[in-house]
Amino acid sequence: MSQVALRTITERDRVPLRELTRRNVPHLYGMVPMGEPSCDSDSERDEWITAVLAAVASGSRWFGVIELAGDLVGALSLSFTRGHIRSATLGYWVDAEHSGQGVTTEAVRQALDLAFGSLGMHRVEAYVRPDNPGSLRVLERNGFQRVGVARGQMHLAGRWWDMVYLDCLAPWDDGVRLVGP
Repeated sequence: MSQVALRTITERDRVPLRELTRRNVPHLYGMVPMGEPSCDSDSERDEWITAVLAAVASGSRWFGVIELAGDLVGALSLSFTRGHIRSATLGYWVDAEHSGQGVTTEAVRQALDLAFGSLGMHRVEAYVRPDNPGSLRVLERNGFQRVGVARGQMHLAGRWWDMVYLDCLAPWDDGVRLVGP
């Protein structure tokens, strides 16, 4: 989808992102971590956006907005582990109105280009609830492979969930896996 653009969040995204998250609480509840973006009030949503902007400024996280034909329709983040691991954990969501239309698949493709390009990551990993086949398809279409199940990985909607763990390695990886000392 050539009309999908992924770009770094800026302060000017505060109001449209706050509105988008408010509108999508029923769609996202139980699928994204509490408070990101399922906040209960506009002030809590603003606190979340302020924290995201601070994390981006510090370099501990990359956070972008997903646009479709210039309209903000979702968000995507990469949280980093640097040093000898060089891994990023991927999280994303898209407006209910645009779900299932290929927008998320294209945004994840662009995020992988960024992660394996200028961000210099070796691995991108993601965690998805087993009852979310759409999100699993998005990742698999982008070359992610299922690694296993992370038991009790994420607290969502008031309980701990087992999550399907998937990862994708940088395209320049030679496939050699060393085991042992």
